[in-house]
Amino acid sequence: MDFLEKDSSLSKRTKLNPLHITELVKFCMKQDFRCSFEIINTGSLLALVNVVGASVVDRAILYGPAIEIPTLVLPARYFFVQLVDERGKNITQSQGADAIEVRIWPDGGASCSFHHFVYDAFDGSYNVRLVLHETCANLLVSVFSKSGKPLSKKHLLKGMLDPDDCVCPMAVEDWKAMARCAEDLFHLIDEDLAPWPSGSVNFKYVIGEVEKKWGRQTKGASLVHYRIRGNRIFKKTYGTYVGFSEFSDRALLSITRKVRLPDTDFVLNLGDWPLELHRRHSRPPVPIISWCGSADSLDIVLPSYEVMLNTLKTNLSYNHDLLSVNHLRHIPWKEKVSKAFWRGRDSREERLLLVNISRSHPDLLDAALTHFFFFHDQMTVYGPEVSTIPFQDFFKYKYQVNVDGTVAAYRLTMLLAGNSLVLKQDSKYYEHYYRGMQKDVHYVPIKEDLSNLIEKIKWAKDNPKKALKVISNAHKFLRHNVMPREVFCYNIEVLLRYDKILKHPLHSVNMSDFQEVIQYPADEQTRCSCAQNMKQRHEL
Repeated sequence: MDFLEKDSSLSKRTKLNPLHITELVKFCMKQDFRCSFEIINTGSLLALVNVVGASVVDRAILYGPAIEIPTLVLPARYFFVQLVDERGKNITQSQGADAIEVRIWPDGGASCSFHHFVYDAFDGSYNVRLVLHETCANLLVSVFSKSGKPLSKKHLLKGMLDPDDCVCPMAVEDWKAMARCAEDLFHLIDEDLAPWPSGSVNFKYVIGEVEKKWGRQTKGASLVHYRIRGNRIFKKTYGTYVGFSEFSDRALLSITRKVRLPDTDFVLNLGDWPLELHRRHSRPPVPIISWCGSADSLDIVLPSYEVMLNTLKTNLSYNHDLLSVNHLRHIPWKEKVSKAFWRGRDSREERLLLVNISRSHPDLLDAALTHFFFFHDQMTVYGPEVSTIPFQDFFKYKYQVNVDGTVAAYRLTMLLAGNSLVLKQDSKYYEHYYRGMQKDVHYVPIKEDLSNLIEKIKWAKDNPKKALKVISNAHKFLRHNVMPREVFCYNIEVLLRYDKILKHPLHSVNMSDFQEVIQYPADEQTRCSCAQNMKQRHEL
């Protein structure tokens, strides 16, 4: 196997007899890298085509919040493992899910209950999720090859490491300093709040306008008024369909376990559409917080309930989020179907148009409707309904089309996380991070009327290297801006900056109309490092 030993990344076309092939397989299994090859029968000999030895893994670099800030409490701590070859270059191809073993154990041999998961990111790196079931002191982390060779030094996760259910809130500025929040997107919060100068908003006026505009629309709008007092959460809902407040309740409970929020009030829109539209106001506009914004509204945008829910559920092994991306990147680019793909319900007229385009260009686009709800009378034209398929199967195709639903399509985060190119419709609607992305850098834009969709698909087919670069850029953007730490940072920053536009002291209200969102402390076996958790337990 001399040619592999000289250059482990060599690709060759050669002829070998069956004995040599057996030796090659044994050689590959012995090394800390994989060989991929294809065998075709050529008569008396077997031709081994494109023998490829993946780069030899020399070491692993560990980085991320769990390594750099181990005491930062999140639903799941996480870090990244980047493999490096013998030349000191980052490996950029998957080495396989079993190429490394991540070992985590208590320093000094003390017992501690936790588990961790390792996910192949299919780019030469791995995402590691660490979930604590009790407070642990000083954990050690190291990475080994599948043959047992150490690839990294021992990293000490120093300190008392609390699980996420500990009620140990810090001063919010101390938490922000510890978390080292990336502030790349924080200017978007200032843009959202620009209509309201600091200290200009009387919240009594806000509630009066909310009740006048939407309070009687029992089915037309769904809102919740949150009051934070002494880091306790109280709420009053407006409308019939307010079940989604469960998601915001969970988010606020998780936040107030980590930080002490200022006493404040705000109104959250639980519906799809932004509420406070741009217009010539005879009265001052109302600062409403929403999960979705638009170019023609003034709503202040929080991370969507979908993004926040996935963040809160990172402690679950089966959760599909930005850490467990392996199911979105498992199909190599060269094995994907070379056409665009879309599935969804009929929640926007352009989605019907997408079906027509697919019928006219079946060689370039596979688009179909899974449910008819808004345009049921058009089923005979745009139907029949097709069966839903698992989201991970979307990525059998090289190109993913993202078209708005009722508002912004909340699937975009996970589409960007996959290893297919995203073709995103131009839209007035956006989630909190959209305005931080760049066209043709993180995704390929298509016109709102989809008139250039086929042109863009053809461009992508003709420019695979550029397409792969856009996919890589999207992955980097998500890792820097939409991971769990960054989602908590953005949520907290919105609440802090929103509070600054309010006039203080806040007006008093009849608290009998409010219910408390109860914060349950961790159980005694958790052994939280702070006294606050035990204090709250005794108060219950």
